[in-house]
Amino acid sequence: MRRPPVEVPIETIAGQVGRLFGLHPAALQGQGRSREAAQARAVVAYLGREEAGLSLKTAARYFHRDAATLSVAVQRLETRMAGDPQLAARVTSLRRVIRRGARPKRHKQIIKA
Repeated sequence: MRRPPVEVPIETIAGQVGRLFGLHPAALQGQGRSREAAQARAVVAYLGREEAGLSLKTAARYFHRDAATLSVAVQRLETRMAGDPQLAARVTSLRRVIRRGARPKRHKQIIKA
Protein backbone atom coordinates (compact mmCIF):
# COMPACT_ATOMS: atom_id res chain seq x y z
CA MET A 1 0.00 0.00 0.00
CA ARG A 2 1.36 3.37 -1.01
CA ARG A 3 1.50 6.16 1.56
CA PRO A 4 -0.16 9.50 0.84
CA PRO A 5 2.23 12.22 -0.32
CA VAL A 6 3.64 14.69 2.17
CA GLU A 7 4.19 18.41 1.79
CA VAL A 8 7.90 18.95 1.48
CA PRO A 9 9.69 21.35 -0.87
CA ILE A 10 12.21 19.97 -3.34
CA GLU A 11 14.84 22.22 -1.75
CA THR A 12 14.44 20.32 1.52
CA ILE A 13 14.76 16.98 -0.22
CA ALA A 14 17.84 18.19 -2.12
CA GLY A 15 19.39 19.41 1.14
CA GLN A 16 18.89 16.06 2.86
CA VAL A 17 20.17 14.08 -0.12
CA GLY A 18 23.13 16.42 -0.56
CA ARG A 19 24.03 16.01 3.12
CA LEU A 20 24.02 12.21 2.83
CA PHE A 21 26.00 12.26 -0.42
CA GLY A 22 28.42 14.90 0.89
CA LEU A 23 27.35 17.43 -1.75
CA HIS A 24 26.17 21.00 -1.38
CA PRO A 25 22.69 21.56 -2.88
CA ALA A 26 24.21 24.15 -5.22
CA ALA A 27 26.48 21.42 -6.61
CA LEU A 28 23.38 19.41 -7.48
CA GLN A 29 21.99 22.34 -9.45
CA GLY A 30 25.29 23.12 -11.16
CA GLN A 31 26.44 21.98 -14.55
CA GLY A 32 28.61 19.22 -13.09
CA ARG A 33 28.16 15.73 -14.50
CA SER A 34 29.97 13.67 -11.89
CA ARG A 35 28.53 10.26 -11.16
CA GLU A 36 27.91 11.15 -7.52
CA ALA A 37 26.03 14.38 -8.38
CA ALA A 38 23.99 12.64 -11.09
CA GLN A 39 23.00 9.84 -8.72
CA ALA A 40 22.10 12.35 -6.00
CA ARG A 41 19.89 14.27 -8.48
CA ALA A 42 18.17 11.00 -9.40
CA VAL A 43 17.56 10.25 -5.70
CA VAL A 44 16.07 13.73 -5.18
CA ALA A 45 13.78 13.30 -8.19
CA TYR A 46 12.80 9.78 -7.09
CA LEU A 47 12.02 10.81 -3.50
CA GLY A 48 10.27 13.95 -4.69
CA ARG A 49 8.00 11.84 -6.87
CA GLU A 50 7.48 9.00 -4.39
CA GLU A 51 7.17 10.97 -1.15
CA ALA A 52 5.98 14.45 -2.10
CA GLY A 53 4.05 13.70 -5.27
CA LEU A 54 6.27 16.08 -7.27
CA SER A 55 6.52 15.57 -11.01
CA LEU A 56 9.83 14.77 -12.65
CA LYS A 57 9.27 17.93 -14.66
CA THR A 58 9.37 19.94 -11.42
CA ALA A 59 12.62 18.25 -10.40
CA ALA A 60 14.08 18.81 -13.87
CA ARG A 61 13.31 22.54 -13.66
CA TYR A 62 14.90 22.72 -10.21
CA PHE A 63 18.08 21.07 -11.48
CA HIS A 64 18.09 22.88 -14.85
CA ARG A 65 18.01 19.52 -16.60
CA ASP A 66 15.89 17.88 -19.26
CA ALA A 67 12.92 15.94 -17.84
CA ALA A 68 13.55 12.96 -20.15
CA THR A 69 17.16 12.70 -18.98
CA LEU A 70 16.08 12.83 -15.34
CA SER A 71 13.41 10.21 -16.01
CA VAL A 72 16.03 7.82 -17.40
CA ALA A 73 18.24 8.51 -14.36
CA VAL A 74 15.36 7.66 -12.01
CA GLN A 75 14.67 4.43 -13.90
CA ARG A 76 18.36 3.50 -13.61
CA LEU A 77 18.26 4.32 -9.89
CA GLU A 78 15.27 2.01 -9.37
CA THR A 79 17.10 -0.79 -11.18
CA ARG A 80 20.25 -0.19 -9.14
CA MET A 81 18.33 -0.18 -5.86
CA ALA A 82 16.83 -3.58 -6.72
CA GLY A 83 20.33 -5.06 -6.98
CA ASP A 84 22.22 -2.96 -4.43
CA PRO A 85 20.91 -3.33 -0.87
CA GLN A 86 23.32 -0.66 0.39
CA LEU A 87 21.94 1.95 -2.03
CA ALA A 88 18.37 0.87 -1.26
CA ALA A 89 19.11 1.30 2.47
CA ARG A 90 20.47 4.83 1.87
CA VAL A 91 17.35 5.81 -0.04
CA THR A 92 15.09 4.23 2.60
CA SER A 93 16.95 6.16 5.30
CA LEU A 94 16.41 9.40 3.37
CA ARG A 95 12.75 8.53 2.88
CA ARG A 96 12.31 8.27 6.67
CA VAL A 97 14.13 11.54 7.32
CA ILE A 98 12.00 13.36 4.75
CA ARG A 99 8.75 11.90 6.08
CA ARG A 100 9.67 12.81 9.66
CA GLY A 101 10.24 16.45 8.79
CA ALA A 102 7.23 16.88 6.50
CA ARG A 103 3.56 17.68 6.93
CA PRO A 104 0.74 15.68 5.37
CA LYS A 105 -0.10 17.10 1.97
CA ARG A 106 -3.41 18.89 1.84
CA HIS A 107 -5.68 18.04 -1.03
CA LYS A 108 -7.52 20.91 -2.60
CA GLN A 109 -11.20 20.72 -1.97
CA ILE A 110 -13.33 21.41 -5.00
CA ILE A 111 -16.50 23.27 -4.15
CA LYS A 112 -19.23 23.22 -6.73
CA ALA A 113 -21.47 26.24 -6.79
